[in-house]
Amino acid sequence: MFASRAALWVTHSFEPLLAWTNGHLHASQWLWLCRYEGATWAELKSREEMHARKAVKYLVYACPVVRGKASKTPGC
Repeated sequence: MFASRAALWVTHSFEPLLAWTNGHLHASQWLWLCRYEGATWAELKSREEMHARKAVKYLVYACPVVRGKASKTPGC
């Protein structure tokens, strides 16, 4: 049993996702959110590619992929 629904989500969803992210993604990668007409998509690219790619005109938002340790949530 878990102390709360949030504790269940952290244990079964967020912590495994964090572990996968830390094992597969690099700190130098950025998450790009793009849009063109009715289509939207996400890409993992380096910051340097932001100035070199034509797709930048479709870029809506970009942020770095952050790596960190599993958090300790009260009740877990």
